[in-house]
Amino acid sequence: MGHGNKNDLKAPKMLEFNKKIVSVDCGSSHTGVVTNDGELYMFGRGREGQLGRADAIESSVTYRVTPQKVHTFKDKKVIAVACGGDHTLALVQ
Repeated sequence: MGHGNKNDLKAPKMLEFNKKIVSVDCGSSHTGVVTNDGELYMFGRGREGQLGRADAIESSVTYRVTPQKVHTFKDKKVIAVACGGDHTLALVQ
């Protein structure tokens, strides 16, 4: 997940990302990362809205294969992210 395609990887691969990641959490089919400047990025399946894209619910076959910035917390700093089966929680300051 996050490498630009949906192919399974046989070995770990470093995620190419231009920001320093300070926190990562994985759900059943999605991942959230928090950057050192308090931004939240999500990728993976978003069928139930767990990618934080507001009312832009993804279809069951659509995946975000690269990290997408969550704009919901415009004036807030994200401290942590917790991903579950079909949901995501963000702790903001």
